[in-house]
Amino acid sequence: MDFLENVVTRLSKIIDNVKGDYTIQAFPSQAVVMDNLTAKSVEGYQVVIYCQKKQVVQRFRKWYIPDCHMNKYRVFSVPSETAPVELKEACELDVCIDQLFPNTPNDFVQKEVVIGAYLERLLNSLRKEPMAA
Repeated sequence: MDFLENVVTRLSKIIDNVKGDYTIQAFPSQAVVMDNLTAKSVEGYQVVIYCQKKQVVQRFRKWYIPDCHMNKYRVFSVPSETAPVELKEACELDVCIDQLFPNTPNDFVQKEVVIGAYLERLLNSLRKEPMAA
């Protein structure tokens, strides 16, 4: 298995060298569209999770590599004032996630998956520091 891993690693490095350097540029957007999801707790506070789709283009410096158009999703959350301090600190997490399923045309499914990934990261950060009762 080590031999196969070495071959794949070296092949990946060769492909990266052939592609060369690149820059990522955002498309100028006509309107900023942000979807949100509101989570309410039994204690009375709530957290609003926002998801914004950004279209970007990856431009390679080498002329023989075509530009690559991608979607990225910015996800962040805003807790209410009555939320516990630990939750407020965890909600400072602001991430940009690449499109996970590039062949899925349904934007709703993409955002659902990205918000789910964000929630996993949020939960992991909350598990590291236990919440006070």
